[in-house]
Amino acid sequence: MIKEVSECTVSAIFQTIIKELPECIVYSKRMTVPNYDSYFELIPAIGKAVSEKYPDLKCIVPEYCFIIYLDNEYKEKDIHVEYCEAIDKMKDDFEDVKFKKMEKVTAISVMHKGAYAGLAHAYAYAFKWIDENGYAVADSRPKVRPYALIMLYRRGDLWSPAV
Repeated sequence: MIKEVSECTVSAIFQTIIKELPECIVYSKRMTVPNYDSYFELIPAIGKAVSEKYPDLKCIVPEYCFIIYLDNEYKEKDIHVEYCEAIDKMKDDFEDVKFKKMEKVTAISVMHKGAYAGLAHAYAYAFKWIDENGYAVADSRPKVRPYALIMLYRRGDLWSPAV
C-alpha cells in the first residue's frame, strides 16, 4: 500500500509515502555523535570492524542501513543514535556491536535532499502530515532508513502500533 501526498514549502518539496518496511536482521551500534558530518567517519569504521570480525557476513541486497535517533528531539550536536545495517544472518555480539532482528513496521517516508542543517524541516513536515492525516506516532524515536522515516499507526483503524 503506497499513498502519496505532496506539499511545497519555501525551501523544499516534500513527498510523503506510506511504506511497509520488512523484517530484517541488523548489526547495530549505539553512540553519541558530535554532529551529523561525523557520520562520514564513524559509520565506515563500524563497517570495517564488523567485516574484520565476521568476514563471511554479507549486507542484504539492496544494501539497507538506517539510524535511530534516541534523543526524542531534533539536535545538531551530541546526538544519541543507534546505527543499523541490514545483514544476511545473525552473529554473536562483540564489543559494543549488537545483532538483532527488527520487526516489520508501517512507516512514512519523507525524503530530505540537501544539507543536514535542513533536516529539521523534513521532520516538522512529517509530524504535521501525521497529525493532519489521522495517524499517530507509535514510537517516539524518529528513524532514518536511509531517509527520514517515522513509525506510525492509523488512529481508529485496525492497524496495530508499530513498535
